[in-house]
Amino acid sequence: MKKIQLVFIVATCFFYSSFTWAQNKASDFYRIEFYTEDNKIGFYDTPADYHINEDFNSYLSNLKGYLMYLSANYSDVPKMYFEFEKLLPDTNAIKIKFKNLIDNDKQFNIFLHNSFNKKTIPPLHIDSLVYKVSRFYYVHIFQDVLAAHFCVGINGLFEQKKSEYDPYYNAFAFNCIYNDFGTEKFSEYLNDIGDKINKKTSEDVAKELREKVYKKVINDNEMKKHLISEYESKKDLLNFELIY
Repeated sequence: MKKIQLVFIVATCFFYSSFTWAQNKASDFYRIEFYTEDNKIGFYDTPADYHINEDFNSYLSNLKGYLMYLSANYSDVPKMYFEFEKLLPDTNAIKIKFKNLIDNDKQFNIFLHNSFNKKTIPPLHIDSLVYKVSRFYYVHIFQDVLAAHFCVGINGLFEQKKSEYDPYYNAFAFNCIYNDFGTEKFSEYLNDIGDKINKKTSEDVAKELREKVYKKVINDNEMKKHLISEYESKKDLLNFELIY
């Protein structure tokens, strides 16, 4: 993906790049995984581990959390669990239906196309990235008790002002903490409120504790250094620049 000869080479490279994407759709980034529990077949969608094209392999191995965030928040296909469930025990039929649906999820494929082909979007400042990361350490009322989530779907990002570039920024924010460092920080940030988790409390108290955790993340210099390191190691795969 001499003067006449050079023009020909450039044109060929451009055509090859376009052709490569045309032959690869969302199903090259995602797969359905099956498991058995209590003699029942279960399944879930997940980023793929391998692709025959080495360019895809680098993307898949470095941006798994990024891909998880995009599919969880911007594709309708993973939400069709019960439609897939009706096809059990025919796992092959589920794979086929999943591939057809995700490859025809137009807006989702646009997000993937822009990401993979690095369609440039405005730069993001490190302070904005830290803000986004803080919203993944989310303290709130859940099923009538205080809960803490570290999750692609249940988080505080809905509180931010919306931007058309959020899918890319937010996905990278989650990717930065989808690792041992991120989960260790989760325990650290909740350390002094752990005795309140799973207990009934008011919305006001939940908001106070939530803001307290957000502040910890935002003021954590170790976290900021980690985010910069993550960016530097993966910037060749991203469609935006981080300013710091």
